[in-house]
Amino acid sequence: MERLTGIETRTVVMGHLQRGGSPSSFDRILGTGLGTFAVDMAARGKFGHMAGVKNNNFVQVPLSVVAKGTKTVPLGHNLIRSARSVGTCFGDLKLVN
Repeated sequence: MERLTGIETRTVVMGHLQRGGSPSSFDRILGTGLGTFAVDMAARGKFGHMAGVKNNNFVQVPLSVVAKGTKTVPLGHNLIRSARSVGTCFGDLKLVN
């Protein structure tokens, strides 16, 4: 790819990048599916869009929608509680030694 485009390329394990930690089989399948969908979008000329998942289907989302405004997650949300339970720090709590 680098030889064809003249742009530096690197290999990234998408499951690890997207979800953190060692990639599971689900992470690998998700990363492969999103990557394939993104390449298909580019082949169809759908630039300015992001590959996403909605209702267990891959979808294209305009970047203007993705980057519109601030998106917050309530502090009591189950994903926040789950992340904290495995040691994720959001920088909002003072750690005591």
